[in-house]
Amino acid sequence: MDTNEKNRPALFTSGNVLLEEKTHLEAIIASMGDGISIHTPDFTILYQNEASKDMVGDHVGKPCYAAIGGRETVCPRCPLASTFRDGNTCTSARRQGELHLEITASPLRNVAGHIIGGIEITRDITERVRNEQRLHNVREELQAIYDASPDMIFVHDDLGRVLDVNDNMLKNYGFSRNEVRGLSLAELSGAGLTTEMVLEKFAIAVQGLQPDFAWVARRKNGEEFPVEVRLRKLALPAPDNDKKTGVLAIVRDLSERKAAETEIKQLEFQLLHAQKMESIGRFAGGLAHDFNNILSAILGYSELAIMETPPDHPLAQPLAIIKKSAEKAAELTRQLLAFSHKQVLEPQAVDLNSLLDGIAKMLARMIPEDIVIETQTTCRGRQVLADPGQLEQVVMNLAVNAADAMPRGGRLLLGTENLDLHPHALRPGDTIAPGPYVQLTVADTGSGIDPATMERIFEPFFTTKAQGKGTGLGLATVYNIIKQHHGTIQVESTPGHGTTFKVLLPATKYPAKKPPKLEEPMIGVNETILVVDDEPSIQHLVIDILTPLGYSILAASSGQEALTRATTMESVDLLITDLVMPGMRGSELAAQLCAQHPNAAALFMSGYRPEDINEQELGDLTPFLQKPLTPSALAKKVREVLDSRQTTDH
Repeated sequence: MDTNEKNRPALFTSGNVLLEEKTHLEAIIASMGDGISIHTPDFTILYQNEASKDMVGDHVGKPCYAAIGGRETVCPRCPLASTFRDGNTCTSARRQGELHLEITASPLRNVAGHIIGGIEITRDITERVRNEQRLHNVREELQAIYDASPDMIFVHDDLGRVLDVNDNMLKNYGFSRNEVRGLSLAELSGAGLTTEMVLEKFAIAVQGLQPDFAWVARRKNGEEFPVEVRLRKLALPAPDNDKKTGVLAIVRDLSERKAAETEIKQLEFQLLHAQKMESIGRFAGGLAHDFNNILSAILGYSELAIMETPPDHPLAQPLAIIKKSAEKAAELTRQLLAFSHKQVLEPQAVDLNSLLDGIAKMLARMIPEDIVIETQTTCRGRQVLADPGQLEQVVMNLAVNAADAMPRGGRLLLGTENLDLHPHALRPGDTIAPGPYVQLTVADTGSGIDPATMERIFEPFFTTKAQGKGTGLGLATVYNIIKQHHGTIQVESTPGHGTTFKVLLPATKYPAKKPPKLEEPMIGVNETILVVDDEPSIQHLVIDILTPLGYSILAASSGQEALTRATTMESVDLLITDLVMPGMRGSELAAQLCAQHPNAAALFMSGYRPEDINEQELGDLTPFLQKPLTPSALAKKVREVLDSRQTTDH
């Protein structure tokens, strides 16, 4: 047997192994998820596995640029062309319909190392591309949230240097992004906040704790503003794919909150002040009411006694002193009533220019000659609806205080001007409405008012004057008169540089008419008058004043007693009644009595205006006579009311 015959079984075995390996490799390639194709140097496709055919179609025997790219020449950025040209592996991506493909081309070489073809591995990266797009969208959304945050956000390294900030930080601090990078938090903080203090806070955050603290920030222009800072530990990416420790700082501007807190404190102070003034006002009003009842008897009978006493009588001067003292006491009760908002106003159109001119002439005789009085009345075409007597008291109180503040002389300015308040100029908590106003100014060049006194300047019974020199009611009375006229008063002062009071009063377009002066005699013609007051001295005083004038007077101590007596009377011409009495109010008595005697008129009197009667109801209770009563005022008012009734009847 020759040698060939002997080696034939081994050759068959080797061939079978190679065939099996080829079959095995083809099966592996065919089953791969990536597309595999083999190309000749002229780009003709020699082989495609099933995955390649699924991705780009079956194009064996055709040039790839024509079959897949639909072109007559090689496709731009073709990885296979780069491989044939450079002999290196090359990767590129392209769209194939709805698919995103990543193609990697490698050269096929013979045993001599020459390129005899190329192999392309095509991978479907559609899902990866979609995930990358989703991630990109999420990053953009997060960046938008980051930049749109109302807080200012900083990313710092562990040494406190700024790596990045959001747009709101740039807007609030006034820096550009390039300017702020690399700055430390200390360089963005207020005076007195050092680098050591900043690093101490950062060290706490780096340890994983979460410090929150109040801070003072500084803008690029140097302006400082209050902030709240929250520091959180942050993992930062590093070039070696490791993580570096950083700090995230969330900074919130507290300027508006601080302003709101200050405003709330001011409103709380105003509320407490108003409540305190109201409590004291109630006490003062009740006290004034009792005083006025007492003073009515003193004033009334002293005036009656003086009328019956010859001037040369030994009692003439003591009676005059009694009357003068009672008038001073009555003035004090008027201040108490004005302070307590219970002084009954008699509003009319008031020209503040004329009022100030008259007061300036009066002051010239009252204050020292070394005080120069100036008037600057620039108000034109506007009047205020006010009680002129009350406004005179306001100006006189302010002017006298100003004169007291200038013991060595100075300048006293009285001024008026038109002022229009627009809605946007008002602040929350303001108690006045927008519209036209007249501003009254009283200014001096005196010693001024220190801040501690300024806080209490309108408190009742508070005074800086020596004992016996002031009651402490002057400015409190001024304040309440202005409030009663729906106005405001402001004071500006610097110790050593004088004080300015500014009073705002609403202007009126429809001035009230001044009541006509009655010149008719005050003698009665036997009219019947029913006097009702729970104070016996007031009853006796009214009887003693009106009886000699020719009136028929009947008296009662309560509303019920008055109604009982009225049922036995043929007629009642006038009811004079106290406004507040036990059991029945004067307004209720008047309504019931006038139902019995339709022709009866009513005259109300009181030591104060009760709290439970609002201005609208009080308007129906006119005519009104303020206590303390004097014979002349009572006689004049009675005649006025009766004559007004007769005019109405006819």
